Amino acid sequence: MTEQEELIAALILDTAAELESQRFKGSLSLLRERTEGAYSLDKFRGAFEGAVSFLEDRGIAKLHSYPGVEDYISIDMAQTGRMILHLIAQEEPDGSGFSFRTKNPRYRIINSYLDVGSSWLHDYALTMRDDPKGAPPESIIRSESWTGRYTVSESNKVRVCQILAEMRREIEALQLSNSERANALAAVSAIETLAEAPDPAWALILRILRSPILGNVTALAALVVSIITG
Repeated sequence: MTEQEELIAALILDTAAELESQRFKGSLSLLRERTEGAYSLDKFRGAFEGAVSFLEDRGIAKLHSYPGVEDYISIDMAQTGRMILHLIAQEEPDGSGFSFRTKNPRYRIINSYLDVGSSWLHDYALTMRDDPKGAPPESIIRSESWTGRYTVSESNKVRVCQILAEMRREIEALQLSNSERANALAAVSAIETLAEAPDPAWALILRILRSPILGNVTALAALVVSIITG
């Protein structure tokens, strides 16, 4: 997978998330226009197709083609939430805290997008357009975005843990499929683990809380978000 393909894949996910919170369905040409076209990345021939194939291979996207009808694509945003959970904590060499990356370090752009969101993504797309050998994502992302510089008091940390326990009980009580329950409980476990770190990655915790995986307990998830963000 080329860097250009990976960048466009991240742009596709971000565009789909902006247009539809749960499951995106739209024309392939619309996504091409909002991603490859918006940043003049069409000079990288085949990159858009490679990005779509990457997302298809991971069960996130599905391409629909019918004779005489424009191709369209569906993207299951819950699948991106599952990707968020595949993280490992890495202690910084200087002991300043922890950073988080997906378990496969090969995909550094996707890793960065899933870990901290898209605030840096558009600048990187412009960098790629003007200089394909430009700076890597790590030099564009603000360092504080990795750990999430939110001030959460110890008492509020206790409240967060209490609500997470309540969230776990509610998930167990809901009429969910086995996979839905397992994924939701995995998300809660991931948040609990991150919250117990010496310097919790609150930005990452917020991203998991907003994931469609926790769509069945949105009220409790929103309460935790409000506590973290103050």
